Formats: sequence, structure tokens, C-alpha cells
Amino acid sequence: MRQVMLMAVLASVVFIAAPGAWTQGPVPLPGRQEEKVAAEQVRIGSVTVSAGMTLEVHLKKGKKIRGRVSRVTENELELQTLSGDRIEKRKITPSDLKSLKRLDPDQNRTQRYLVAGLGAGLATLTVIILAAVGAL
Repeated sequence: MRQVMLMAVLASVVFIAAPGAWTQGPVPLPGRQEEKVAAEQVRIGSVTVSAGMTLEVHLKKGKKIRGRVSRVTENELELQTLSGDRIEKRKITPSDLKSLKRLDPDQNRTQRYLVAGLGAGLATLTVIILAAVGAL
């Protein structure tokens, strides 16, 4: 009985602590220096835009475009959009732009880890309760 309870507590510690560790990203290898390239940042309205960002752009014509910024200058914003099975580049000038919104690419990942952590915690709690009543 005590062994089951101990294993349940250890499992809960591992499952609940692990989701936070998954979001850390890759660990750099010792002795290797990563080069950091300074990306050009341009302020458009209230949003600072740089290459690699995911944006939702509203045009004055009423269209909405979602894509990743491949290049940005003071006079032009170039978005990579997914159309079917190919990636298209679309150039947008400030005169065509009505508004833009920065999208968080990690939002879905965070929600997924939160649900996984809650599920693991619930499973561990179930095991502890079953062990306490003697059903295991």
C-alpha cells in the first residue's frame, strides 16, 4: 500500500514538473557560440515588426491576410502566406495597410502543455484516491 502511494506521489511530481521543462527550448552545446543576426525592426502603428514574426494584416480593401514576415522596410512589408500547398510572398505597402496584429505562435503550444499537465495531475490524483480506498 505504501509503495503504491509513494509511486503515485513520484509520478505526480514527474508529470506536473515536466511540462514546464518542455517549453525551455533547445539547450546549446558547450563550446559552440550561436551567431545572433540583428534583425531590422520597423515600427508600424503601435506594433514593432521584424522578420520572422507572424502577423494578421487587415487591408483597406477589406481583406485579411495571415502570414510570416519575410522582409520589412519603411516602405514595404513582405509576408509569406500559405496558399494550398505552396508558399506565396505578398508585398504590402503602408498605403494599403489598415491595421495589423501580432499573432503569438506559442499560444497553441502553451495550451496543449497546460491540458497535458492537468490531465497528468488528474490521473495521479485518481491513482492516489484509488490507493487510499484500497481499490488497487
